[in-house]
Amino acid sequence: MAAGTLIAFFRRIPYPRTVAAAVALWFLYLVLGYFVAPRLIQRAIPDLVAEQLQRKASVGEVRVNPLLLRVRVRDFALAETDGTLIVGFRRLLVDFEVSSIVRWAWTFSSIQLDGLDLRVDIRPDGTLNLAALASAAGDSESSSSDGAPPRLLLQHAVLRSGSITFTDRTGSSPASATVQPIDLELHDISTLPDPRGPYTVSASLRDGGTLRWRGDVALHPVFSQGELDASRLKLATGWRFLRDHLDIAEPAGTIDFFARYRFEYGQTVVDVAQP
Repeated sequence: MAAGTLIAFFRRIPYPRTVAAAVALWFLYLVLGYFVAPRLIQRAIPDLVAEQLQRKASVGEVRVNPLLLRVRVRDFALAETDGTLIVGFRRLLVDFEVSSIVRWAWTFSSIQLDGLDLRVDIRPDGTLNLAALASAAGDSESSSSDGAPPRLLLQHAVLRSGSITFTDRTGSSPASATVQPIDLELHDISTLPDPRGPYTVSASLRDGGTLRWRGDVALHPVFSQGELDASRLKLATGWRFLRDHLDIAEPAGTIDFFARYRFEYGQTVVDVAQP
């Protein structure tokens, strides 16, 4: 009785084959999104990094929600071939917007990054690890690119509990300084012409002192203006990087400073000013 009622119900549906095909495609989309895509992404990242950047990468976990267009990545690490860490993070959450189709631009409602660990290293030969990484990435780009930035709109971005370690190994004694925790928040960042979004950055140095940076930024053209406020920065932190060039003993004390700035980069002109 129940089976006959169900069959009769489907017979009353207009275009039953079309509806059945749509349901099948929707089911396939969910299966691919929830189960297949995460495994493909997790396997593809190390292979792409090895091929394109000649570096090592590892990913702990990838989850995809095809209904919310959300991707979550945990425990990512990018390292040199000898295993030296370049950058890593505990969690990355990306929310993609369907409105990308209407805007004809990659649109993200939110990007959240927790536990960023970035290592900036000046090697004994004077080369910078990030510059070498950027050079490898540039070599892998298609030569057919016209140089224009991709159309991008990021509505909200948050960095929580980040850390940046600066190391200089060019001198007789390696110098190192760590800035942590770094908290950053951005709104409406875009490569579309003209739009500008506000940003706020706060950070603490491991040796003591705090940094606060806030203002507005645009990517196309490159523009930024705002305020930089530093308090209780130890003079000895900077001295460790310059001691081979300064004939002075390690200084004591701290320094505070505040500055307003305006930076604009056109096609051929860089304009830096203090309002």
